[in-house]
Amino acid sequence: MELKLRRPVSTGTITGFHLRENGCTLDGELPLPDSTVLRFSVNLEGPLGGSGGADHGTAAVPMENGTVRSVNLNGRWRRNGTTIMLRHVADASNGWMNLDIVEWDMTGKTVTLSGYVLE
Repeated sequence: MELKLRRPVSTGTITGFHLRENGCTLDGELPLPDSTVLRFSVNLEGPLGGSGGADHGTAAVPMENGTVRSVNLNGRWRRNGTTIMLRHVADASNGWMNLDIVEWDMTGKTVTLSGYVLE
């Protein structure tokens, strides 16, 4: 299988961070070239001091044509120092399926998203 980027790597912002007893929730937004902005909320399961665990969440993308694309997210996260890397399948309401790789350095609020086509 060859992975192809669906679009250029996007850079966004973590807008909310909520610690839970056994994990956390990340909220954020990323501007996308073919829509207005992707807003997401992802739950990381497992302690942040550990090496990783499961992740799951949702995203919404309001399109310029007045529709809204919804996305379900399911995958795994890993921590290396202060960097969290999420790898999850993004299953969109328009039928697209991506392998998303999201990277966040916990010392800041910047997040990057690379979305690869899954066919």
